Amino acid sequence: MNYTEIICSIIAFSGIVLSGFVSWFTARYAAKKETEKMLLSWKHESEISFEKEFSEMIAAANEFIQHRSPKRKRDACSRILVLCSKSPASLLPSLQKLYQLFQNPPPETSPLISALSEIIETENKNRTRR
Repeated sequence: MNYTEIICSIIAFSGIVLSGFVSWFTARYAAKKETEKMLLSWKHESEISFEKEFSEMIAAANEFIQHRSPKRKRDACSRILVLCSKSPASLLPSLQKLYQLFQNPPPETSPLISALSEIIETENKNRTRR
């Protein structure tokens, strides 16, 4: 065995090792970028979903305030509860207050309207912070 075969083997082995490291770093970088893209996409979809459910809850609550019926009350209460599970901490007390008002609605509509307005104002403040 001469030295040229040994040197060629070492060079070939070094090329394989170097290729492996380059592949590993490239794959790691690509996976990191894909993960970041997925997280941004998930966050965006989550915000869109929350905004849609928030709008639906406001509409259902407004319908109940304008035309009181057991069906509208159930719909509004269920939408409030769904939103409670997804809402930020700053919105939760207002939603709980609204839910309690809807469970035992007062004869006049002003407390319901003011609680609903408070939720809308809180959410608008939260949107400007995001």
